[in-house]
Amino acid sequence: MHLSYSFVKKAALFFLSSAAAVSFSLSMEDGALKDIYASGKVMLKETLRLDDGSMPEDVFFEMTMDAVPDGLGHVFVADYKADRIYKFGPSGKFMNAFGKEGQGPGDLSGPAYIAAAAGRLLVYEIRNRRFSCFDLEGNFLFHHTEKGLGYRIQKIRGLPNGDFVLEWDITDFSEPGTPQDCKIEICSPDLKEKKTLVEGRIHLQKIIQEPVRTNIPMPFPKRYHWEVSPDGHIIIGFSDKYQIDIYDLAGKKVRSISRPHTHLPVTKQDEKEFYGMLSFASSDGTRLSEPPEYVKKHFVFPSEKPVFHDILADCQGNILVCLHQKTREQELRTFDAFDQGGNFIASVRIEGESPPPVSSRLRLDKDGFWWCHTDAEGLPVVSKLTLAEGN
Repeated sequence: MHLSYSFVKKAALFFLSSAAAVSFSLSMEDGALKDIYASGKVMLKETLRLDDGSMPEDVFFEMTMDAVPDGLGHVFVADYKADRIYKFGPSGKFMNAFGKEGQGPGDLSGPAYIAAAAGRLLVYEIRNRRFSCFDLEGNFLFHHTEKGLGYRIQKIRGLPNGDFVLEWDITDFSEPGTPQDCKIEICSPDLKEKKTLVEGRIHLQKIIQEPVRTNIPMPFPKRYHWEVSPDGHIIIGFSDKYQIDIYDLAGKKVRSISRPHTHLPVTKQDEKEFYGMLSFASSDGTRLSEPPEYVKKHFVFPSEKPVFHDILADCQGNILVCLHQKTREQELRTFDAFDQGGNFIASVRIEGESPPPVSSRLRLDKDGFWWCHTDAEGLPVVSKLTLAEGN
C-alpha cells in the first residue's frame, strides 16, 4: 500500500481575471501593506508567470517544488522530477539550468527545498537524503549528508548574514507509532550547528509495519510553524496556543505575540474533508476511493483543532498567522495580521475567485511572493504574486 497526501486541492488552483484586478498595489516606501490589512480585505495579484513558454524549446517544467529569490533580482526554481534547478532573471527571462540525476558532485536527486543566503543556494535532495550547495551561477560547492536513518528535513530558509535555518525531525522506526523528535536550529553557511531555537516531540505521522509498511499522516497535529522576515527575524509558534515568539539572527528571543483564542472542535465534516485531501493507491497502482480499513483505524482525530496551521512574513516584515477555521475554504482565505512590533492589525480575508492558499508554500520576495502550483490543465507553473487592496 502506498499512501500520499496533499493539502492543496485542485479546487485551490489559481485563476485571476483582469476584471478582478484592483487599483491599490504594493509600495515599499509608504507602508501600504499595513494599511491594506487594516481594511480587512486583500487580493493576491499575479504579476509574472513562469511556465514552459518561459524556457528554451527543449527545456520544460516537470514537477516544480520550490521557488526562491536570491535578493539580486533572480529567482531559482527546484524541479523535483527533472532533478534540476532553473534560474530566471528579474523579468522572468530564462538564464540557465544546472543539476542532473545522480549522486556525484553537482548531481541532484529529488530537489525539494531550496534557500538562498549571501551568495549561496542550498538545495535539499529527498532521494539522495543530503544537501547540495551551489553558488548563484550554479557552480557546485559542497555536499552535506544527513545524520542517519529517519532524519528528515521539513523546511529550510536563508538568513541575511549567510546562515541558514533548518527544521528537521527524526522518526524512531524501531517503535511504530511513536512521535517524532523535532528541532529548529540556526546553522552556519557550511551547515554546522550554531544555535537550537526550539525542540520537542510532535506527531505528524504514524508508521505502521503490518500488514504492509505504511506512513499515515495524523489529522490536525500540533506542531511548530515558522518563517523568516526580510530583516532576518525568525518567527516561530507552536500551534497548541496562540503565542508567536520572535528571535534575532543570533537566536535570542526578542519578543512574543499572544492573543486570546477559543479552540474550534473537530467535526464530522472536518474528518470528511481530511479524507478528501488524501490519495490512496493499492500495490498495483489502482486508485482507492477511501482509506482501507487497516489504515483508517489508525487515524486519531483530536477533539479540537490546533490554533493555527501556518505562519508567514510579508516583504515589509508584517507577520501573518493562518488560523484554523470552521471550514477548509475559510482557512485558505483568512489570516491574522500583525506589524513588525507584534501589534495586531486585523483579521484579513483574501478576495477573488480560487485564490492561492495562504501557507508557507508562498515564498517571500522583496515585493511579494513566489508560488509553485499547477494551471487549469494540470501543468506546473510558478507565479509571482503581489498583495493588493480587496474590493
